[in-house]
Amino acid sequence: MRLMWAGGPTTRIELGAFRILTDPTLGEGPEAFVMRRHPTTGELNVPIARLAPLPDVRLDDLDAVIASHLHADHFDATAVERLDSSLPVLAPTANVPLLRDWGFGQVTGLDWGQDMTWHKDGQRLRVAAVPAHHAHDSGASHELGVVNGYLIEHHTADSAFRIYWTGDTVWFDELHDITGAMPRVDLLLPHLGGVGKTGGPWGLISLDGAEGSRVTTVVNPDTVIPIHHSTFDFYAEPIEEYARSLKASGYPGQLVILREGETWTGPRSTAKR
Repeated sequence: MRLMWAGGPTTRIELGAFRILTDPTLGEGPEAFVMRRHPTTGELNVPIARLAPLPDVRLDDLDAVIASHLHADHFDATAVERLDSSLPVLAPTANVPLLRDWGFGQVTGLDWGQDMTWHKDGQRLRVAAVPAHHAHDSGASHELGVVNGYLIEHHTADSAFRIYWTGDTVWFDELHDITGAMPRVDLLLPHLGGVGKTGGPWGLISLDGAEGSRVTTVVNPDTVIPIHHSTFDFYAEPIEEYARSLKASGYPGQLVILREGETWTGPRSTAKR
């Protein structure tokens, strides 16, 4: 298991024979992408700056791209240009028509509770869509659109590795039931940044330190790697807030804070569970 954080919500994950890219956001410079509406100021069509250089992300050997949703800070115009349009793309069902309009020919939509499985070299990769709520207010969440979280499970004949990737979500009480029904989670990838925490049209629309810590302690993964923070200038809360809150919670697992371009190598295998 290898995970390289490319910044923002974008990771390149290697699970055995499989290579996947999450939420491809590949734009660079002071106008990396344009947000239709700024989550703090409410301004329309605002350029967003990438604050750290885009690392070298290998794109030519991918098996699939998985998207939590299609806001510009999760699947940008640069990614549409650079990615092979024949790549399989997995996304919320509501996003399928737009992905096809962008030229992607192998698009599969998943609603919450649905899953898809790929097989390769005697290994199996199962991706299941789980609920995510982009805002606390139901009207704001509806306006922002459907977001998927995902449970990603890699299986070989004698081992398994499980990742829970939250997508853009805030805390919601059903998380107790959702995570309680999950098998043991090896790695948690929460979207931090506290977007909207300091004001804006929708309020908080990604986890802040306190809510992120709450999610982590409920999931109780072996390792947690926060993503969706620091890279872009619209993130509202430094990652140190999450680290402090998580430390105070008594979380017994491992917190790994990567910088853009850094790679974490996890266990080569775990006992079949």
